[in-house]
Amino acid sequence: MKKKREKVAPKVLIYFAENRKRNKWEIKNHLKISYASIFDITKKLLDLRMIQVAEKQRAEKNPNIEVEYYELTLTGLLAALGEDKRCEYIDITSKNYPEMLPLVLGKWGLFKRYNQEETAKRRLQETLSILGPASLHALLEMSEIDKNKIVYHFTSGFLMPRSFEDEQEKKWVKVCVSDPEIKSFLEKFLRKYEEERQNELNEIRDWERFIVET
Repeated sequence: MKKKREKVAPKVLIYFAENRKRNKWEIKNHLKISYASIFDITKKLLDLRMIQVAEKQRAEKNPNIEVEYYELTLTGLLAALGEDKRCEYIDITSKNYPEMLPLVLGKWGLFKRYNQEETAKRRLQETLSILGPASLHALLEMSEIDKNKIVYHFTSGFLMPRSFEDEQEKKWVKVCVSDPEIKSFLEKFLRKYEEERQNELNEIRDWERFIVET
């Protein structure tokens, strides 16, 4: 049963990436899996904080029953994006959860409009691979403030320019900075990055002088 649940859980995550605010019966009918299995899987995902209750509604046929509708959490969203390795569902996912990664999913239309979608897909998977399972597991224990840090690091990893000699990189950055929000983010990020590297360089020089003088 555990192995079956482990195989089905990724499908449920991708389903929620495609369909925000859905109930157990809708999942069951879409995935053609028994209600008992869906019940177990949703409970497990709720316990892992990969999904959350988005809203509750009275059942149409029986108003005495309250039906829960679920959506992905940030952890669940990152896991779903990681499962979608070919980015087959990225268009609908970006429309369903733009606010969770606002400068990534919230700007997906920008990347498509300027023919940078393939570059964006590649960067998305690269950033997810760097984040890795360990960081995803750590997310489960994080507060909302800490999760904001994950969003920041994920966004910077996704947007950050690579080699200045690469013409494709320059095309990517030109598209990015055409958006005022992304431009402001990159300016602040690069300024902070430069300060950090300068501090590291100063420390290296201090050690060099110390060694020479000792």
